[in-house]
Amino acid sequence: PEVTDTICEGIQILIDDNSVQGNEEKKDLEVISSFGRNFLPLLFNCYSDLTKNKKSERAQRVHRLVAAYSRLAPRPLLNALFKQLLKQMLLGMSNADSDNTTAQQLKQKSLETRTLASLSLALIPCLEESSITLL
Repeated sequence: PEVTDTICEGIQILIDDNSVQGNEEKKDLEVISSFGRNFLPLLFNCYSDLTKNKKSERAQRVHRLVAAYSRLAPRPLLNALFKQLLKQMLLGMSNADSDNTTAQQLKQKSLETRTLASLSLALIPCLEESSITLL
């Protein structure tokens, strides 16, 4: 757990410190950006797990990192991830409508939907207009 916090803090510092667009910093940001395909899904899972386990302070730290990382990630990747999040939200909501759903399952589905919505919100400022119109 502490390792996750340290890694998130380190990546956040790298992004923040290198956001000044000099030549060296731009190269650093390109390298950081190239890992987005791997890091963002991991960060999504980490955020989801922390939210599920009611570790809100740590979850917010990961959420801020998702938002910061999304500023660097390639737009096609962000749009694809956003569409996947929306798809998962819709599937979760449609599954919750079943007559066989217990109160506990409904509560769990609601938490999952809020988590996915929160992750989606972190991406919105960096999405293409075509993805935003899906909302």
